[in-house]
Amino acid sequence: MRPMSKHVTVAVVGAGMAGQAHAYGYRNATMHPDLAGADVRLAAIVDFNADLARSAAARYGFAAATTDLDAVLGDDAIDAVSLALPNFAYADVIPRLIAAGKHVLAEKPLGRSAAEAYRFATAADAAGLVGGVGFSFRRLPAVEAIAHIVGSGGIGDLWHATAWYLTDYASTPATPLSWRYHQDQAGGGAIVDVGAHVLSVLEHVTGPVRRVVAADSRILIPERPVPAGAVTGHGAAAGTGRTAPVTTDDVTTMIVELADGGSAQVTVSRIATGVPNSLGFQVIGSEGSVSFDSARPDEFLLHQRSLAQPEANGPRLVTVGPEQPSFAYTIPMPARGVGSGYGAAFIAQAQDFLSAILDHRKVSTDFWAGYQTMLACDAAQQAAAGGRPVDIATLDAMHRGMPAAHEEIRA
Repeated sequence: MRPMSKHVTVAVVGAGMAGQAHAYGYRNATMHPDLAGADVRLAAIVDFNADLARSAAARYGFAAATTDLDAVLGDDAIDAVSLALPNFAYADVIPRLIAAGKHVLAEKPLGRSAAEAYRFATAADAAGLVGGVGFSFRRLPAVEAIAHIVGSGGIGDLWHATAWYLTDYASTPATPLSWRYHQDQAGGGAIVDVGAHVLSVLEHVTGPVRRVVAADSRILIPERPVPAGAVTGHGAAAGTGRTAPVTTDDVTTMIVELADGGSAQVTVSRIATGVPNSLGFQVIGSEGSVSFDSARPDEFLLHQRSLAQPEANGPRLVTVGPEQPSFAYTIPMPARGVGSGYGAAFIAQAQDFLSAILDHRKVSTDFWAGYQTMLACDAAQQAAAGGRPVDIATLDAMHRGMPAAHEEIRA
């Protein structure tokens, strides 16, 4: 147990859906025994929308609300900052936070490209600061359990996988043209917005993506209404009566090669009509298989050939429980079958980030994990645009300044 004198003061920048989820995580983080006795001080919520900032601060117990990011940058009492901002804003805000000596937990994706993510990761390392990425789905108890089963050989050699993230927030043409629909501001559409989540989960379970063999990206709603003002989240907004082109993908499907030689098909869509929110996967191995859907976050189906003869064998439903840290230390009644939800993943995320700061270690989903995922997102977009395979190692080498990689990319 830590001495009572240990404390971390945090602020959250961005008071939309993701920012409020981060705030919820911090408010409940000390449920973890590693944080027993730690003083987690909730300093401020920052948002350009003052009413939204005040509402979030009151709801989650933060001491102040402000529209002034500089107030956080200049406050030496604030140790750490969670960011939940539009993708393009990270290019300005993350370097300023690092220069001010703040530890940073950034909601995914880590910027608009692997190039931006690489700069953030190297800057955080040079400053000796903790940089984390909000890959919350990786912290669902069932995903934790599956990663351990697959990683320990529980389904044999990994042969192939199917993974998806389907959501319908953009399935109506009336959805206003926010920053998400501009390539220069978002860095990508479905492939970056929800693709970053499912690619992170896939790599957590199966190991890194080695190559994007092929990809297809489509814009199926080519124009959207231009809003008269700022758009919060995926909400409605007053219109101008005009429409403008969409330049980011609505749906992308890719075939990838995994590091151990297995393959996977990944589909991401923001226009999956009637599917509010589903991240899922099925992994097939030589001795079994496992499948998961985030709509049932405490359960997964597991088949293991060795358990019984075929006539008495088949997939069995596994209900996770307190064996998983993201279950045991994130819900008030940690007993199998009582259920945990998506909010628990944000508590686990905050716990890991705060513990990393206090223990002077890296967070498990650090900026380099965010960079790895952005490499896969970039590779998918390049494969779709160029109609050819793209190797992750080549992209990585390019960002690390290896001349041969630049020649291969141009070829």
